[in-house]
Amino acid sequence: LEHLHDPVAALDAQRSAVVSTDGLVYSEVPNGELMIGHTALWDLIYEHVSYFTPASLTLAHARAGLSIDRMDAAFGEQFLWCESRPTDDGLVTEPDPDAAAAGVQAALDFGEAARAAIVDARTSLAEYCELGPVVLWGAGSKGMTYLNLVTDGARGSGEASVAGVIDINPRKDGWGVPGTSLTITTPESLVDIRPATVLIANPVYAGEIERQLADLGVDATVKALWG
Repeated sequence: LEHLHDPVAALDAQRSAVVSTDGLVYSEVPNGELMIGHTALWDLIYEHVSYFTPASLTLAHARAGLSIDRMDAAFGEQFLWCESRPTDDGLVTEPDPDAAAAGVQAALDFGEAARAAIVDARTSLAEYCELGPVVLWGAGSKGMTYLNLVTDGARGSGEASVAGVIDINPRKDGWGVPGTSLTITTPESLVDIRPATVLIANPVYAGEIERQLADLGVDATVKALWG
């Protein structure tokens, strides 16, 4: 849904597909509420047209004639999921005006917080680099956004950068990071890099990454980009 210009139309199509079967519609989207609360700007990518909070996800379903039975967060609260079923009452409860205004203000506040977070991230990276090589683990959307906003890989400003980009997906090995001159390598390359700090793009994988570093005999401090 977050990739579509008209998510309500997509939900309406799903409603039509299940209305005669007594089936449910399952939806899962990035959790905009968590992004705002943690200033998780590394999740902002151009492919996502919308970011949903519980209130806006509920409203989108209602406008498509769907009533949500269950909603919750998953994967470290990074995603919202819900199960809904068709409703025939034709009634759409619009959000409370005060609540809607608060949501808009939270989004505006996010913009200011994001600008401050970028400055803080650049400062932190410079401090990490003083301790030794720094690598980023996670060449997905979060890592790509961080590298383009924070390091000098794309800006050529002479500020602190990273010594490597790691990803466990073997198909990414040897490929470049868009917007930078960096190349993605496998975890095994850390044996040669010997980083002092490993920045991880997604805190959900912290424990897994720490175990892999221990298996490789790499003694590095693990820092999450957010969370």
